This record gives sequence, structure tokens and C-alpha cells, in this order.
Amino acid sequence: MTDFRPETLAGTDRYLMTRYRQPSGSDTLVISFNPVGMDIAPMGFGSEFLLAKGFDHVHVAEAKHDFYQSLPWDRFAELIAPVLGDYDKVFTYGQSLGGYCALFYAAAAKARPVALAPKLPPHPYALRFQKNPVWAGTRIIHPDLPEVPRTPFDPVVCYDPQNPIDNAFVTEFVMPVYPGATLVPLDHAGHLVAKRLLRENRLKELVLSVFRTGDVPKIELDPTLLPDYNLKQAVDAMDRGDFDAARRCLDVVVAENPAKPPFIEIADYIERSGRGFHPMPRPRPQTLRKAFGRLDFSGDGAPKDALLRMAQAYVRLCDFDTALRLAETAAQLDPDCRRAQAMQKKLGRLRRIQARGAAPAD
Repeated sequence: MTDFRPETLAGTDRYLMTRYRQPSGSDTLVISFNPVGMDIAPMGFGSEFLLAKGFDHVHVAEAKHDFYQSLPWDRFAELIAPVLGDYDKVFTYGQSLGGYCALFYAAAAKARPVALAPKLPPHPYALRFQKNPVWAGTRIIHPDLPEVPRTPFDPVVCYDPQNPIDNAFVTEFVMPVYPGATLVPLDHAGHLVAKRLLRENRLKELVLSVFRTGDVPKIELDPTLLPDYNLKQAVDAMDRGDFDAARRCLDVVVAENPAKPPFIEIADYIERSGRGFHPMPRPRPQTLRKAFGRLDFSGDGAPKDALLRMAQAYVRLCDFDTALRLAETAAQLDPDCRRAQAMQKKLGRLRRIQARGAAPAD
């Protein structure tokens, strides 16, 4: 990629706006925003791709977990205004939190938004769907989407209608403001639609078509290859007692992301079928901490509880090695869990006795 020289439009300890220009010029500007979890940096979501494809680019980064709340709409409008006169077409673009921003700030940039699974995680509309909401108590400063100026360009919104949080944002916030929005529904694609489209080699087709011609291509995905679809099918198969079909569906889900297997559904499978689940997924400890570290493990259905249920099922199947590994993983999730500690101790003793070829005492 060409060595583009960044131009800082604005920078504080809460946000950073960085501009990049093509050496030969471009009539199109794409402004991108980050999803949750990224920090302040001059490049971020989509930056390298957009520059490689010949667009001028402004990347807007936020301090980690600020949710762009420190960048008011009118301040963004003031900062972006001086560059808009150089372009015939302007787009705002992002995934998840970035998709929310693409919609929220679009009118300030006189832009057409391209929003992939737009979501504002700490907003009450999203929190109501979460059993243990991670972002509860986060202060929301931005007004809701219907309360900010409306861009004259109807947005493109790609999302999974089967995802309750994403569907709620589209139906409750996007469509009332933009009834003419072009929706790209991808059933069972999950919240990370950008990742799914990238995996299916369709993301480039979508965004380049919109940015270059304004046309939105028709995109359909095979649901039998999608983890969310297979997870639902696995649950349905267990309900009707078809454990062979359930196992096939769970295998698809595990193969998609071995680092984050569906613990609770696997536990249901083991308990209801009386079968093992081999090979047993065992995420790396650092992956577990990243995936589950902020969850409240006190409630039923938490990953730790599912792991302990699975361990108990493997004890009944006399597979003490697998049971011990599951108990160890549960202890990694919650080091203070006495149940996990006690199970580790008992299973460790059983495994040592088995290794010596002796039977455990009563």
C-alpha cells in the first residue's frame, strides 16, 4: 500500500480524527468509525482497504469504551466541514458501534451511511436483551437517532433480523427516521455481519458497489453454513430427540470459532443425550478471559455453570480426564468458585488413582 501521510483533523484524549488523501486525488470520501474495543489510533476499521481501493479517507477513533460519547454531533460537524468541499460523494461507514456512528453523524458530513449491524451497546434498548449487561450504568450523552438532523441520503443497513438487539435498533431507530433505507437482511449471520461477509468474500462486493455506483448488490448466504443457524437447529434437534442431528449442527458451530464454543448448548447435549462430546473444545485461558472476563458468573446459565454441568456429566460417563479439564476451565473463569475447586480436587485424586491402576475408596 502507498505510504499515505496522515493529517490530524482533531485529537484529544477521547477521540482522534485523521485524514488520508490519494496522491492522484479522489472524488469520494469515506469516513469510518470503529467497533467496540478498539482504542485511539490514526487507522482503524476499513482504513487500509479503503485507501488501497482509491478512496480518500477520514478515520474517527474513540478512546476505548468511550462509545464516541465524547464527540458531540455538532463538534464532529464543525471538524469535518472544511474537507467536505473537496468531494462529490461522501459516505460514513462502520460495523456495530461504528455502524451506529455512521448513522448518527451522517447528516453532519452530508453523507450516505453504510451501517453494518449498527448497535449502541450501553443504550437501554440493547441492555434489555442482556441477562448480565456488561455496559449497564454507562452514561449515554448522545441524543437518540430521531433527535439529530437527518441526512438526505437514505442509508444502507446490513444486519441479521434474527439477532434481537440488531433487529431492535433497525426497527426502533433506523426505519422511523429513514423509511426509505435499503436493508440488506442476512438471517442467522450473527451480529458480526462484516466478518461473515468477509469470510464469504462478499464484503468487498457490497461496499465497493455502494461507494462507486450507489447500487446495493443482492446478497444471500447459505444458512446451513452459519453458526447461529446451526445453533438454533441443534437446540431444535435436541428438543425432538434427534441427537445425531444436534451433534452435526454443534460441530459446525465449534468449527467456526473453536476459541468460543457454545458451552451451554454442549452441556445440554451431554446431559440430554448421555453421550460424550469428543474432542472437547478447550479454549486458551487468555481467550476465556477476553470472552467472559466481564460477565457475572453468579447466575444460572453462565459459561462457568455450563462447564460444571458438563464436568458432572462426564463424571457419570466415567471420563474423568475430560471432566477435570472442564472443571479447570470453570476455575479459570471464576477463581473463587468453591464448586470448581472442590471438583478439581476430587477429579485430580480420581485421575491419580486411575493412573496407578487402583480403584478409588468409598
